[in-house]
Amino acid sequence: MYNIFYLEDQRQVEESLHLNQVHLPLETICQIEKFGNFKFNVVNNGQVDLLNENPVIIPFDYQSIPFSHESRNKIDTVSDLGRTVQGIVEKVYKIVPNKKIFLLYSSTEPYFNDNCLFVDELAKKYTDCEFVLSGSGTVDCWYQDNIEKLKENNNVRMIHKLWYIDRVHYIKTYSEFVGSSRHFDENNTVPPPDTPDYITCPNKFLLTMRNPRPHRIIMSTFIERNLSTVRYSRNWCLQPWWFDKIKNDFEQEYQYQVNLLLGSVRGLIKHVDDPKFVQEAMDKLYHPPHILDMQTIEDRGHPPKWLYDNISIALIPTGEHDGYGYADEKQIIPMYYKKPFITFGQVGVYEELEKIGFDVFRNVFDLAFSKQTDLFKHVKDCYYMIRDIAKLDEEDLTRLVAKCEEGVEHNYNHVTSGEFRHASNNNFFGELTNASS
Repeated sequence: MYNIFYLEDQRQVEESLHLNQVHLPLETICQIEKFGNFKFNVVNNGQVDLLNENPVIIPFDYQSIPFSHESRNKIDTVSDLGRTVQGIVEKVYKIVPNKKIFLLYSSTEPYFNDNCLFVDELAKKYTDCEFVLSGSGTVDCWYQDNIEKLKENNNVRMIHKLWYIDRVHYIKTYSEFVGSSRHFDENNTVPPPDTPDYITCPNKFLLTMRNPRPHRIIMSTFIERNLSTVRYSRNWCLQPWWFDKIKNDFEQEYQYQVNLLLGSVRGLIKHVDDPKFVQEAMDKLYHPPHILDMQTIEDRGHPPKWLYDNISIALIPTGEHDGYGYADEKQIIPMYYKKPFITFGQVGVYEELEKIGFDVFRNVFDLAFSKQTDLFKHVKDCYYMIRDIAKLDEEDLTRLVAKCEEGVEHNYNHVTSGEFRHASNNNFFGELTNASS
């Protein structure tokens, strides 16, 4: 058994309510009463006298907001949220006598490893406490020296959990937003009357991409060579008029989109050692965006069900291209819509989905590409597999998709029922127990 301890009612501080997304307490987002083998005693409002003798988890969902801004071997500044966390740790350390496990996790994004020296300082100051860092996968650390220094601490652990899938399932199944279009719009089954036929006619694949990333630019370059088998969108462009439109109409998006495109172009050049391909990719980047269901750059993209109708296979770009294992709502949407999917970009996504019981159609598709850590080869090999499937005639494609039916039904039942949470919770809290023993 564990205690879960909050200084306030289901939160450590009032600031928890003002981050990127709605605050969900640990026991809520994990649905610990319904799923898993572990038992918990939840204590609110700093009522230390209600703790039992077992270890105490002190959770804080920081939603990938930096605790600090760091350069090599140096903390440049500690953020407001970082100072808040320092205060939480100091206060809990003074009032809780039990073994303390500070769980710093992000339920909205992968764990960004650039708070390394911040956590290193906490771990060295509170050597008799455990610090567990967790996200829905990881992205690469900017300064490897910093993360190596963090790993030297015996009281620091990094443990994966697909928190974002927990969050999506909670919102769609239990929360006040049940039946809403949050994350995706399963009730939107009829396309607008002015939707062009090429968007709604039957097709082999669906590939939608709102924001640029290096792996998405690489795939878009391949895919745009022949769009005859793909219902396709990319909502970005390098034309000056495109930036002018964002600046004039959606100024709050302007800097975000500029940063994404600049970072993606840099990633393209870094990962692609083929000048002709880079030239082709840059040329296509200046072509106007391909628009499907998202008409403006401010549209956050809640894919409607009609967009997934009449396609055979969904092509899903991962949220990040570097790091490991970040699965999110992008992989979950085709499950809700009962479609097989192929996902590409970051390594480890298939493995992390399998750990919590999802079928990734390994017996149907050749997923060797997914272990390829060279980003260009990873995406290229995935594209070649897609291209081979596209060459199938209707009869052979029907047989291929039929092989996916059992997995499609399993995934739909597994995600809608929440049964995946048993493995997700047991894996996470089991690893936490092993790490802290």
